[in-house]
Amino acid sequence: LREAFEEALDRGELELHIQPQQDTERQVMVGAEALIRWKSNRLGRWVTPSEMLPAASEGRLIQRLDRFVLH
Repeated sequence: LREAFEEALDRGELELHIQPQQDTERQVMVGAEALIRWKSNRLGRWVTPSEMLPAASEGRLIQRLDRFVLH
């Protein structure tokens, strides 16, 4: 899965979604959460975060993922 994840970074297969965090009592936005989604062309399916994060943690891929999110 690590190789497929590295290819996904190279091919731009990752999607960044920003999910607002809201205080429902005060009806105000209090923050945001960055969510990464990956539909793998190589695997032919959506890859779950529980699969993706261990693959990203191998080697230096987590730094590449961080740069993707910050960019």
